[in-house]
Amino acid sequence: TIFDHLIFMEKTKRLYMITGTSSGLGEAFADLVLSHEPECHVFGWSRRSKNFGERYTNQSVDLSSHEQLGNLEWPSAKGFEEVVFVSNAATIGEVKPIGTLDSKQLESDLFLNTTAPLMLMNSFYEFYQGENCSKQILNISSGAANYAIGSWSMYCGSKAALNAFSEVFDQELRS
Repeated sequence: TIFDHLIFMEKTKRLYMITGTSSGLGEAFADLVLSHEPECHVFGWSRRSKNFGERYTNQSVDLSSHEQLGNLEWPSAKGFEEVVFVSNAATIGEVKPIGTLDSKQLESDLFLNTTAPLMLMNSFYEFYQGENCSKQILNISSGAANYAIGSWSMYCGSKAALNAFSEVFDQELRS
C-alpha cells in the first residue's frame, strides 16, 4: 500500500500537506504518518478542524470553493529534507445516470475532484521548485478512473482526468 511505501522509506524529516484530514482516508493518513514518523509535521486542509497534536497544523478550507482555494498558503520547507503533498479530498458526487445530474452540483464536484487537485499540484511545484529538498506528490486515485461504473460518471471521469494530468506531470519531470 501507499502507507507501507512511506512508512518504510528512510527516516527523513518530512513536511506533509494533506487534503481532507478531518475524516476518512485523509484522517487515517495523517494519523499514520504522525504516529510513525517522529520528525514529521503534517499541515492539513479540510472543512472541519481536527486536532492531532503539536506536530499538526490545520487550515479550515472548502476545497470546492475557488476563492478559498486561492487563499491557501504553503508552509515553509525550512528545516525539512522532504515535502510531500497528498491530494486526497474528493467526493463520489451524485450517483445518477447522465442526463439526470444537477449541473451546479456537477460543477462543484468536478472542481473538488479535478480542478482543485490540478491547481494544488501546480501551485505546490511552483512554490517548492527552488527549495533544496526532495518533493513528492501523491494523488489518491481509484479503480473507477479506469473502469466505468454505471451512474458514477462524475467520479470516474474526474479521477481519470486527475490520473492523466499526473502522468503528464511525471513525464515532464523526467524529461
